[in-house]
Amino acid sequence: MRSWVAAIVGLACVLAAPEVLAQGMPRTADGHPDFQGVWDRHTQTLLERPPELTALIVPTDMAQETALKLLKGREVAIGGTPIENQPARTLNRVNGEFRSSQIIDPADGKLPYTDAGKALAEKSRVEWRSRPDSYEQRRTQERCITGAGRTPLAIMPELMLSRFVQTRDHLVIQTEHTGDLRIIPFASKHSSAAITSWRGDSIARWEGDTLVVETVNFRDDLGSMGMVERREAKVTEWFALVAVDELLYRFTVDDPLVYARPWMAEYTMRRSGQPIYENACHEGNHAIANILAGARADDRKEEAAKQRPKR
Repeated sequence: MRSWVAAIVGLACVLAAPEVLAQGMPRTADGHPDFQGVWDRHTQTLLERPPELTALIVPTDMAQETALKLLKGREVAIGGTPIENQPARTLNRVNGEFRSSQIIDPADGKLPYTDAGKALAEKSRVEWRSRPDSYEQRRTQERCITGAGRTPLAIMPELMLSRFVQTRDHLVIQTEHTGDLRIIPFASKHSSAAITSWRGDSIARWEGDTLVVETVNFRDDLGSMGMVERREAKVTEWFALVAVDELLYRFTVDDPLVYARPWMAEYTMRRSGQPIYENACHEGNHAIANILAGARADDRKEEAAKQRPKR
């Protein structure tokens, strides 16, 4: 509990940082901080801290070496194939400090799973690695339903851009990966809990110069960062300009069944002059059909083996 209280205090201090921008803060016509534009979150910092790293802060002289080791580990994890699309070669940096994980609370940088949460996460991972009976057993990212633009926003190893558009009534976040689009109203209450979606139901509000987004009513799924998302979960996001070209993004996840306590993560995004391109996920994508065809071929091989006379 003490570390959670300390994190909340730290949140208040960090999110007060936009005041130091004084007259230099870009603002919209209605006086709020202007987040509009394209933001880059292209780094190697993972959600959870890797086992070989013990501290949140990585010394500057070790940051690039650490990032390259993480990149190599990710290449091995996907079968030795190099990650395409300009893989990140640096760690995320917050307050000038390189970070070993996005999670800042708990202090060990790990998801605080309950026993039930561990079982749900493992069940989902086993199903994903197993021979599928249906396309519904493949992850939503693989089916081009959701990507890194769902709630909360994920850091991906490849080039990752999001465009922010603000009006008086809505915040829009368009993420290049899988073409994710979040249209978030400034509202005082959520839609009916009977209506769930892959991205959940988000509403926004301003707290001073900090934009706060609260999301509920998810569909049960294993999210883009490997964390369990359930319809009972609540994700709260904070967006704050800490420099004209630097946006601090912080979020908490609260789901008592899956996590022993609410947990908190943060990272920074930087303004980018690069354009966002269409991510035509299903254009020429034969993966799902081939995965299912391969599984059925394995089924036939096993059935044929059973029919062979035993010696």
